[in-house]
Amino acid sequence: MIIKNVKVFDKKMDRIDIRVSGGKIVYIAKNIEAKSAKKVIDASEMYLIPKIVELNLMLKDNIFNKKNMQKLCQKAKKSGVGSFVLNSDFLPTLNNETFLELFNSQLKNNLGSNVIVSIPAIDENNRLNNISTLINGGAEVIELNSDVESNLIKRVMQYAKLKNGTIFCYIQNSSLDENGMMNDGEISFKLGLGGISKTSELSEVAKVVEMAKYFDVKVIFKTISLSDSLKIINRAKKINPKIYAEVSLQNLVLNENECDKFNTNAKLKPPLREEKQRKKLLKMLKKGKIDFITSAHSPKSIGYKDLAFSDALFGTSSVEHFLKIAYTHLVKTEIIDMQTLINLICINPAKILNLKTAKLKLREDANFILFNPKIKTKIDDKDSIYHNKEVFGEIILI
Repeated sequence: MIIKNVKVFDKKMDRIDIRVSGGKIVYIAKNIEAKSAKKVIDASEMYLIPKIVELNLMLKDNIFNKKNMQKLCQKAKKSGVGSFVLNSDFLPTLNNETFLELFNSQLKNNLGSNVIVSIPAIDENNRLNNISTLINGGAEVIELNSDVESNLIKRVMQYAKLKNGTIFCYIQNSSLDENGMMNDGEISFKLGLGGISKTSELSEVAKVVEMAKYFDVKVIFKTISLSDSLKIINRAKKINPKIYAEVSLQNLVLNENECDKFNTNAKLKPPLREEKQRKKLLKMLKKGKIDFITSAHSPKSIGYKDLAFSDALFGTSSVEHFLKIAYTHLVKTEIIDMQTLINLICINPAKILNLKTAKLKLREDANFILFNPKIKTKIDDKDSIYHNKEVFGEIILI
């Protein structure tokens, strides 16, 4: 196969021709004669980019079974995702060596995706998990909710330092935001729904940042929704450069108005904030203050969503539309360029997980996707917050 005149994912974004055979790059040139090729793709309008490395995917309805794992991997592959971290918020909980061994031996190698195993730092009884043993058994990420007892956070960080582990910290304050269902603001007041305050995120970020600075551990602050939180994190980087900020695509491109008319697909954690806050996040993005963007894919069955807003579960299906939405709202609008988007969803997350980064070199694996930004479609996915939204872009080749 020959891909002709395609923009490639290096810093120059040059147009070149590439020949691929047996899944390997066998020839790169400005112009490759196409007569002998069985398949030729005219990619003059397209981008060749590395497969996405997704840091935040969840199983449907937070249930771990083979069927849900297979469906998630199929969706990830179709969406251009080559590797992903499986969020540990599922049942049964991955908290023992036997479960981890089962995952590694019977599932992980047969799913067609590179699944990064994460473990909950704290078990269902609010006690410290067997972090050291599970990391020795192949777990690569330690997941921590910020509102657990501070002494537990300290011990988790000590284990992370001992094992050179990476902490994924989800910011929440369940006691302060008890019964909170959306952003605490004008729309929540109008709908008569409990709000999730900005104070809870800011106070929790400040607390965990100080502990991460003290223990000098690698911490990724997950799905940050406030620009002031990003400011706290970026100031802390001057002392501990191993502190990182992740923002979900939903918080960059949507606002709390999506919750109007009690749209349960817009019931998310963290909540969608007001438009003013969304624009502040975009300014931080343009300044390079965000390290990763994720889809925050958390699909729920219709039985858990076709309910009153107060009873519906948090989450939405999103990974299938991730690249299209990101391109449409961030690149096409010139908030960032394509190279920056590639860094945020491919290069940076690969580095943090110590994964091999795709390279355009002879004999390297053709570990990339072909993306056509000119194709315009309307999303047809009733399980997603993006249902009926118009987007640009289509993955042509995986």
